[in-house]
Amino acid sequence: MQAVGVLLVVSLLIGQSITAYLLVKELHQMMGLGAIVGVISSVSGMYISYYLNVPFGAAIVLVVTGLFVVALLFIPSQGILTRPEMMSRRSKIFQQLKQLRR
Repeated sequence: MQAVGVLLVVSLLIGQSITAYLLVKELHQMMGLGAIVGVISSVSGMYISYYLNVPFGAAIVLVVTGLFVVALLFIPSQGILTRPEMMSRRSKIFQQLKQLRR
């Protein structure tokens, strides 16, 4: 039970900051965006907790984790799905699929 508590506390402490770090690189912008991400995740986690009857801390951590995953996948500069090599691979796959349809 203590391990779960430690994981919740650590994710509540660093979740907002790593999400902000992915989006901006300047410290003052990171602090502001981290605060905004924290407020958004806290409020939405509170509503999720109330309506779905789940623990409050876990709901906030799930929202923070979801925001981090979305940022990790889709940010234009270094996102996993938006990297130039992924885009070229994806376009090659689409071209091959179009050729197969003919």
